[in-house]
Amino acid sequence: MSDTARDRAGAGRLLSGMVWNGLGRGLPLLLALVLTPVLVGQMGLERWGLFTLALALVGVFGIFDLGVGPALTRALSERMTADTPHAEAETGRLVGTAMAALAGFAALGAAALWAALPWLMGSALNVPESLQAEALAAFRILAVAAPLVVVNAALWGVLAAHQRFRAANLVTIPVAAMYYLGPVLVLLVWQSLVGVMLALVACRLANTISYAWLCRGLLPRLSLGSPLLVLPLLRIGGWMTASSMMNQALIYADRFLVGAVLTLAAVAYYATPLDLVLRMWIIPVAVAQALLPAMASAFRLLPEATAGLLRRGALMIMLLTLPPCLILAGFAETALRLWLGAGFAAESAMVLRILAGGIFFSCLAYAPGALLDAIGRPDVTAKFMLAQVVVFLPLSA
Repeated sequence: MSDTARDRAGAGRLLSGMVWNGLGRGLPLLLALVLTPVLVGQMGLERWGLFTLALALVGVFGIFDLGVGPALTRALSERMTADTPHAEAETGRLVGTAMAALAGFAALGAAALWAALPWLMGSALNVPESLQAEALAAFRILAVAAPLVVVNAALWGVLAAHQRFRAANLVTIPVAAMYYLGPVLVLLVWQSLVGVMLALVACRLANTISYAWLCRGLLPRLSLGSPLLVLPLLRIGGWMTASSMMNQALIYADRFLVGAVLTLAAVAYYATPLDLVLRMWIIPVAVAQALLPAMASAFRLLPEATAGLLRRGALMIMLLTLPPCLILAGFAETALRLWLGAGFAAESAMVLRILAGGIFFSCLAYAPGALLDAIGRPDVTAKFMLAQVVVFLPLSA
């Protein structure tokens, strides 16, 4: 038992998981940067604006999983090192019930979105009348993908619990790349948002099928059980979701405050370097995803190994994020001038210097955050985030 936990907590698995998770997030991002000008040219500004809203909407669908994906990773990882009779059947029942419950909840959310879309497209978003019918049909197609998003989150949770990061990311990378490459290819033969949304839904479906294929040997006895089985996952996942939502609120609130107090130009000068430094989160997220299953398996049986995981994870994050943060802080004006021109650099260089320092400490928080999630205390993180919101927003105003 202890050998299994020690093996799961090994440095080799942590490093492998971190590398594959980083590639899974980083490579599609690079392709997106290359293809964005192509898509803007193909779609035009109005359709491109709707496309970016569609991508944001796919991200919002992730709320429907209520944090059950990482909660499932934690629960399954902890069970793997416990002597529990009928463990295989119980695991299959837990995962099957969680996926069914989440898919049902997401379907209700998709139905609500379907009903609200005529108002969104006709009034709320000021979509041009010539595009309203096309946009309505396209976004209704996208709404169908909501259950796929949450099922994918649960399946990823299973793969992460078994530390199958290499296999999971090998299928994730091409699917994520097709989020941008697919629309480019579709628009060559069909100038319509409907075709673009069909490509996005096809990507989600391909993701679901590939994850399910990878999980087939891990869950040989998948079944349904009482909905009460999901309650512990919802408790843990609910705190994780609350923490994530408050973090997003802190990220986006300041740019709205800048716009309210100063000007829209000031928002651009602030938000652009902020979006640049936020890309640094790819590194700590990749490490935290690898830490969670290892820590969840080891913390009860091998506390010393768990402490070692925390140290290694924090050291990896520090070593990988400190150099680029120092470069951005030291050469902020040069980097911005080469990227966006001298005028932009003159206004945003100091902002980039300050944010480069702040993002470094934000990255370091991911390792202890993974430990709190692994031991079943994500509420501590959520309460700390709430304290930040309570202090930050009044001071900013």
